[in-house]
Amino acid sequence: MSDTHSEPRRFLVRHPITYWSCKRRIQALRKYQDLVRHRERSPESLRFAQRLEDLIGPFKDQLERMHLLEQEIARLSPIVFHILQDVGVPTSVYRKVEEFPAGSAIESTQKEEKYDLIVGYLQVPVGSIEAQRNCDLLVTILEEGIGMYQSRKQIAWREIFYPTVWLAYIVRLPITILERAGVRPSDQMITDIYGKLLQAAMLVLIVLLGLKLGFTIPWERIITYILK
Repeated sequence: MSDTHSEPRRFLVRHPITYWSCKRRIQALRKYQDLVRHRERSPESLRFAQRLEDLIGPFKDQLERMHLLEQEIARLSPIVFHILQDVGVPTSVYRKVEEFPAGSAIESTQKEEKYDLIVGYLQVPVGSIEAQRNCDLLVTILEEGIGMYQSRKQIAWREIFYPTVWLAYIVRLPITILERAGVRPSDQMITDIYGKLLQAAMLVLIVLLGLKLGFTIPWERIITYILK
């Protein structure tokens, strides 16, 4: 059975990730990586991991150790999956699976299927050849994610001091409010929102300019225009 990367890298599709968010995500990726190393217990990989007691807390015996370890992996799996997807690091591979036709136990065919390393990680028995292979691939993929977020963190630190970045957050505020409310605005909705805001800004500018120049402001017409 062979595993290869199946998906090309994607560009960042969400708004830029902040410096503090990068730090939290790197911490989550490192913790997940160390949990995977402790589950497989490979001497070459385990020496780079934190102590398990620091990751999951104290445990009484090996049974409780495995229970707490897999519990923490299960809790972090969906979080890590989305963290990697956000920077375009794929977690799926193609693997070849042996298939035996009905009534034949000798002749077989190879079928290629898509397999997600994070989603299916706990389904593979510990200590198997497949588990060790998945562990090596997963550690590498997590390292790729850590590298992406370290690079983004350096850029995000510099952006803290850029006025244009703060202005961009202010301009994006209407969209952020909609997203927080659970609304996923379409391109047309975004165009309409910013079109209305631009009209309002121009109207305010005209009114202020008129007041400064001493013109009489036709408030009735302005109110009628706004209501339209």
